[in-house]
Amino acid sequence: MKELKNWIAAVVLFISGTVYAQDLIVTRENDSINCHISKIEDGFVSFSYLKDGKREKTGINEGDVTTYRFAYFNEKENREKQERVSPLRWRFALRGGYSRLLASTGDVPEPLKDYANGFKNGYHLGAEIDYFFTKHIGLGGKFAFYNNKAETDLSIIGAKGKMSENAKSYYIAPTFVARFPDKTNLNTFFCDASIGLFCYRDEAVASSSSYEIGSVRANCAGFQIGAGYERALTKNLSIGGGLSFLIASTGKMEYTINGKKQTVELEERENLSRLDLSLYLTFYAGGQTHK
Repeated sequence: MKELKNWIAAVVLFISGTVYAQDLIVTRENDSINCHISKIEDGFVSFSYLKDGKREKTGINEGDVTTYRFAYFNEKENREKQERVSPLRWRFALRGGYSRLLASTGDVPEPLKDYANGFKNGYHLGAEIDYFFTKHIGLGGKFAFYNNKAETDLSIIGAKGKMSENAKSYYIAPTFVARFPDKTNLNTFFCDASIGLFCYRDEAVASSSSYEIGSVRANCAGFQIGAGYERALTKNLSIGGGLSFLIASTGKMEYTINGKKQTVELEERENLSRLDLSLYLTFYAGGQTHK
């Protein structure tokens, strides 16, 4: 009967704990009791707690306790203030994932539709560095590499051999970044925007003749916007994911066919935009922000 009373007291204490108590008792049932431990003697833990504004005294057998910590909540509060309240200023991120070109394939001949759609799928790799002047606002820079490949048998258009394309693109830009951490600084939502240089390079090769039959090159301005989420693993390391759009188009391209270069002014701008789905590995360093 006495043991039952102790368990009932533990449950009551767990539900009714208040800011008055500073110590912590954890029972074998994994219940946490926020209280003030007065003494531990003869296998019995005596403690008090506030109930309806009044101080109540009770206890629990020491054998029913797995852990007790004095001044635990003060330590926890100080630890969170030191490590969580103020995010660090420097952010270094590595990212990579799936990338898809957004240009329409409406003008592509029907036999080449599958080839064109396959070419639109690719991957990207990138790096970012940001410095936060305040808790939420920062400036930085980013670099990204994009790759799209496709190959097809030329018999689909009545020819012999195979044709392949290998497009490699690059984007470099200064970046404006905003982040929104929660109170613990464990979960952070962020968004960014950038304007920079986008370079597009596409090489086409016919395997039947083993030489380059054509290439396309273009440089233009790019505008990228993105948003994502990060989860802190430690004070300095986070993982996460994000979605971004890169908007780019050009009205002029340089074509190389059988070694001869020619720059062509296009009647309609060529859409080089893409959608990126990224995974992030992020490192934080430097002093803390306070605003």
